[in-house]
Amino acid sequence: MNTSKIWLRSREWDLVWITGSAVLVAFPILMYSFFKTDQARIIINLIVTVLVGGPHMYATATRTAMEPNFVGRYKFLFFLGVLVIPMAVIALTLTSYTLLLTTFFSWASIHILHQASYIAGRYNDRSLVPMSRSSRLLDYALIVSSLYPIGVYKLVEGTFQIGPTKLLFPPFLQTHLLTYLAFAFFIGCLILFTARTMREIRTKTANWPKIVFVYATAAVAFVVPAFNELDTAFQGFNTWHSLQYLALTWHINQLRKQKGAIGSPFVNKMMEGESTRKFYGFNVLLTLIAGAFIYVVYKLSGFTIDQSYYTVVLSFLLLHYYLDHFLFFSKEDELKPAFSPARA
Repeated sequence: MNTSKIWLRSREWDLVWITGSAVLVAFPILMYSFFKTDQARIIINLIVTVLVGGPHMYATATRTAMEPNFVGRYKFLFFLGVLVIPMAVIALTLTSYTLLLTTFFSWASIHILHQASYIAGRYNDRSLVPMSRSSRLLDYALIVSSLYPIGVYKLVEGTFQIGPTKLLFPPFLQTHLLTYLAFAFFIGCLILFTARTMREIRTKTANWPKIVFVYATAAVAFVVPAFNELDTAFQGFNTWHSLQYLALTWHINQLRKQKGAIGSPFVNKMMEGESTRKFYGFNVLLTLIAGAFIYVVYKLSGFTIDQSYYTVVLSFLLLHYYLDHFLFFSKEDELKPAFSPARA
């Protein structure tokens, strides 16, 4: 039985880029804890944005906007998103900053958890034993439930703030019954997942890449909302998430190139060889161009600098979330193995 097939790419690659990069969650948090100034927060956000946050967002284009096959398959929904999302962002920027920020954080949490569930699903595809639907659902339930116990508690208490902005939360949900339910569901999933893991260890059927990844994700997601400076804490989570995404997108594009599935000559050329420099450099360049575009919008539109920033960044970011739902649910995902180790 070839256990090398249980990894997305290889043991070393997965442990560094997919799971081990969780240590980077601490970087923004520790940096802010040391300096504790608004200037430090701005610098931390800028560093994360330029190095990983922006590049991961624009990397989506290599599999969507720049991929003729994707645009052709989802033509109506693709152009609908391209038109509606920026218009909605501009409208909310001008009318309700709080609603815009609430929408952004709500969708961001779903997006991060969707990506983590997608990774767990791809590990399950490589399991050495058949995975039942209920077993897969338990993985997803633990991942999804991990972010919300403390988050819901803060929303009910009215202390869930991003900088000076308190996020919107419906009054009828502002009861700690919801907090108890969130904690109970998460703890229940954690107990069931741990019990199943212990049984798999005893029977020597444990899917270690998936197990370590799910525990790491659940631990980080549970702890992040506990910090007082939520924008900095979530920036830490975003650092890990973004690095994962960049690594996955590069690897998937490598697989697409091997299969001759890349429809864009530019992307096909960019993915030549094993080096990540052209891929990463291209996405950093797009990030810097977006930064220049923010300045142009600020100078020409009459918007404030904050309005210009959110108009540009959230238009691309929410479109990135939107398009990724298609990629994560796609039946033509190159990361799905052509084999099943359980039948090998």
